[in-house]
Amino acid sequence: MKPYESIQTTSGKAEGFTLLEVICALGILSIISSSALVIMARNRESAYNVTMRLRALEVARENMEQILVSGTIEEQTEFGLSEKYPSIEWENTIETFYAPLEGQTWARARSTARYKDMEDADQEIELEHWLCRVTEADMEALDQLEGSESGLFESIAEAAEFVGVDEQEVLGWLENGMVQTAEGYFIEANLKLFMRTQGNPSQEELAQQALTGVFEDAASEDIQVEQDTADVPVQDIRSGRGGR
Repeated sequence: MKPYESIQTTSGKAEGFTLLEVICALGILSIISSSALVIMARNRESAYNVTMRLRALEVARENMEQILVSGTIEEQTEFGLSEKYPSIEWENTIETFYAPLEGQTWARARSTARYKDMEDADQEIELEHWLCRVTEADMEALDQLEGSESGLFESIAEAAEFVGVDEQEVLGWLENGMVQTAEGYFIEANLKLFMRTQGNPSQEELAQQALTGVFEDAASEDIQVEQDTADVPVQDIRSGRGGR
């Protein structure tokens, strides 16, 4: 018996792979390879997006913690780049807003972190915290300060965009006694007053309206409000695409 024997056909010739079989095998290998590459690319993209999201959340949380540990707050907007993660932009905003259900004015802090995902699309993480109720005395002090350094808006469209209402509502505010400058400009402090009071300020508030202002994107605020730790704060987290 021979140690090695060739497999032969009935015709006596050794069998091999046909050209069609080789082409099919190469096609299957290419499909498997391309599928593996797609899976690897998606895993890499998912890992990058998750990492950036966690970093943005870390930046937003640290900024919010700095706001919460401060004894006093003031209306302001700050922004910049993270020192730890330079690819992440942050923005801190402290503002007052009127809660219609409670009929009270609150101070609210927003901490936002923005970044680019793997597809170069804008993403953001936003933390929101209700800090404290703002008393009438605090609001009067803020309104008086805004009157001296309030911003101006040339057109009704700019004024409506600033307060987030339509132009018809701003026209209604004018009919209810909102004061403009002698040149017909809209005053930021008065717009905020009518927005806070839902277009129906008291006679005393109408009498305290600002009469002038300056053309600036936002008026600086120096009046500080002490945080009331007895109030229960509300905090939430939002995420989504940028371009607000």
